Amino acid sequence: MISSDMWCTPRWLVEYIEEFNGGPTVGASTEWFGPPHEDGLVLPWNGLGLVFVNPPYSRGQLAKWTAKMTTNAALGTEIIGLVPVATSTGWWQAMAPHCDAILFLAKRVRFVGPANGSPRFDSAICYWGACRYRFADSLGSLGWVVLP
Repeated sequence: MISSDMWCTPRWLVEYIEEFNGGPTVGASTEWFGPPHEDGLVLPWNGLGLVFVNPPYSRGQLAKWTAKMTTNAALGTEIIGLVPVATSTGWWQAMAPHCDAILFLAKRVRFVGPANGSPRFDSAICYWGACRYRFADSLGSLGWVVLP
């Protein structure tokens, strides 16, 4: 049985991210470190290369994960995060100004695992790193990129 926080990233999206990265990425979210694995919120992310995060979306979790993404990015970790578009929330408003690029996906992500597979909200891919123009070129066909 899959918990409500185990909405895994579809392979097609992982392939875009890996193409941008030039190879596999390190995953820091519950889809890699979920039970019985270690907690990605506790593990260090520095020195891992590009870190991909599809955090749990349940109440209270997004603020913790986006804060860790923002903090680690400020320390030099290159990060891509898949998050719901929720521009009026505190976690979004705390995170978005620190992103180097935000891709608003043109279609809803059909996640792997849950029975219905498709949320009732839109998603964005947030990027922290030095390659924001390459990010926009590599993933821009998936939606609209904002380069703050």
